[in-house]
Amino acid sequence: MKLAAVALLLASVLSVSIGAPVDVIRDLILNFREQMPCGFPDWNLPPLAPFVLDTFKLDTDGIRLQVDDLFLEGLNSFDLEELTFALLQFKLGFHFNFREINLRTKYDLEISNLGIDLGAIGGLNGIAGKGDIDLGVKNLSIAGNLAIQFHSGESQDVTLKQFRVALGLDDIKLKITGLLGDEIVSEFLSDVLVSVVETFVDEMQDFLGDTVENLVIPVVDKLLVNVTYQDIMDLITGKKPFKALETSCTRRREIEFLFGIKH
Repeated sequence: MKLAAVALLLASVLSVSIGAPVDVIRDLILNFREQMPCGFPDWNLPPLAPFVLDTFKLDTDGIRLQVDDLFLEGLNSFDLEELTFALLQFKLGFHFNFREINLRTKYDLEISNLGIDLGAIGGLNGIAGKGDIDLGVKNLSIAGNLAIQFHSGESQDVTLKQFRVALGLDDIKLKITGLLGDEIVSEFLSDVLVSVVETFVDEMQDFLGDTVENLVIPVVDKLLVNVTYQDIMDLITGKKPFKALETSCTRRREIEFLFGIKH
């Protein structure tokens, strides 16, 4: 059974010209970028450019966080710098560069269990704050590769086998207000967080790669439920084209953004 599946896979792969899959995948990615302002109802994904979230709450293990009026723009500002596709391994190499991503939100935070003793540091028992977060990132580079795996059997399930990335960025700016009720402390901690992020990006790529892979694979596998080997082949050969862009939705989102209309 496995031998038959491998033979079928090889026959299908070898019947496709080498250049065609890359061109089709590039078109899929660029069409995805154009569709981001409208969202993806079939995947239960909301509009992503910009992405707006009214409220998010987290209350667990000594951490209480509420985020309101989150506004994230620039997820569709990426350029596709490089794209490769290894047919026999079903391995996709990619390099995206996000020109500019900006996030603005209000937050209310209380951390009472840090796992460390802050008693010697000004008598602090935890961290609390309520204010605004303004984050800007320029030229965020995401390069890496992913590989999918086909499973034998009647269902012909597809899962994400590998997802490795390396990150880079040119500039990051962060302004947090309201931490510990002191704006000087807020500015200091904002600068510390920027330094931590820059250090992680520069010196801890393996850790970041493992973390991203562990986060991404379960999410993608959920999206791949009911996706079969034939679906993948139809996509990369152009037999199952990406749905046409909803231009009316795009225009509506542009008008809403221009006039500050919120959902």
